[in-house]
Amino acid sequence: MTSSPADVGTATHAVTTPSSPQVATAAGVMHDAFSAACPLPYRVVACVIFGVWGWGLMLQLLSRRQINVESLLSIAPVAGTSASGNISAVPLFRPVYALATTLTLVYIVNATAFSLISTSAPTLLNAFGYNLLPLLCLASVPVVFLFPGYHLHRAGRVSFMRTLRRAAFGGLERDSARRFQDTLATDVLTSYAKVLGDAWIMMCMFFFCGGCAVAAAPPDRKCGGEWAVPLVIALPYLARLRQCLTEYLRSRGNGGKGERRHLWNAAKYTTTFPVIVLSVLQHQYDVSEHATVLGAFLLHNLWVLSMFVNSMFSFYWDVTVDWDLELFRRPPLLSASSASSSLTTEPKMLSIPQPTATSTGMLLHRGLRSILYFSPRLYYTAILLDLLFRFTWSIKLSPHLYFFNEFESGVFVLELIELCRRWVWLMLRIEAEWIKNTHVQSGRLPIAMAELGRLHNARD
Repeated sequence: MTSSPADVGTATHAVTTPSSPQVATAAGVMHDAFSAACPLPYRVVACVIFGVWGWGLMLQLLSRRQINVESLLSIAPVAGTSASGNISAVPLFRPVYALATTLTLVYIVNATAFSLISTSAPTLLNAFGYNLLPLLCLASVPVVFLFPGYHLHRAGRVSFMRTLRRAAFGGLERDSARRFQDTLATDVLTSYAKVLGDAWIMMCMFFFCGGCAVAAAPPDRKCGGEWAVPLVIALPYLARLRQCLTEYLRSRGNGGKGERRHLWNAAKYTTTFPVIVLSVLQHQYDVSEHATVLGAFLLHNLWVLSMFVNSMFSFYWDVTVDWDLELFRRPPLLSASSASSSLTTEPKMLSIPQPTATSTGMLLHRGLRSILYFSPRLYYTAILLDLLFRFTWSIKLSPHLYFFNEFESGVFVLELIELCRRWVWLMLRIEAEWIKNTHVQSGRLPIAMAELGRLHNARD
């Protein structure tokens, strides 16, 4: 699956000491202003709600292409009543949208009340505690997910919480559908690594700083020590690493060799940890009394190298393994005559088509695959965005944009960008798994699915 170097690098390297007093003053003002307008607890909840909306939108797009996510992930179908009174299945995205709407309404009411009271009646807020409303907003997320009623697709919520519990510790079911569910959940957690770091900072400030006003003060990103936040950020990657090693050991079977791709996947996640360690060491060295220009230069270049390796490795894995695209492969070539004959042999069913070819034997849609459920433009756009978003850490190398991820507003924007990248990745990852399970394994493709799934030809 994937890791997120941009999140790791900027999260462990964020809000460091600026290089000049003028920049330090400006940074402090922006920290205070943004933290007052959008306190840390509300940012954490906003990222969770944003993720739920993204999940619902992705499910709707996949549903329109008749990709059955419920069966692929072994999720219990949602029963509903049609206009004629008959019981029928409800698309999964509808209860997800209902859950997202509920969380959004709670968030809006709470945040509006906090904003109005803090500006018009701050004494009232101080009387009840400045942290009360933000912490209530934060607590509303697990309350809604754990609500015992049967509304908001209770079976789906229970299944999600169980999967999340397994994923948090790197657990992996043996059943193929649930195993896929576990790996997806842990991959999503890696994109929430920085959000988990924010949650740690918030709780650390509240419990270990004498109940300080976490809703008013800028986040103390050193709360708990220099290594506390980086260790929290590393936990999802450690869980995903454990899953990769578990898959490899299981694939060995009784004396088998095992599948090397699981080891390569584990190696990919391992490249995340040098990024985290070097980010902390670089900051510690910058404020050290024994720091030298040569030492700082060496640490910085090692950090850049580790980020580049992690980003390129992850980008290659996204495109080649997770999305099963041919961008970095040499696809099999097929003559135009055999390609056209394979599409006309059977009237009702189609065999798995080979890559669509022109008269010269080259792929029509370079770098993609033979079965596409979406327009080729979407895949090319996804590849470009995945590359760009994985290199958001390079902002730190620009003298004009260096402090973008030093500001709390910049950190929040980068968190949302990573979540957008993750949901695009997740949609294409599920599509690739669906093709593997329903088309490749069966070796046949319904003609209706071919039309709906858009086995793209030259006129696209």
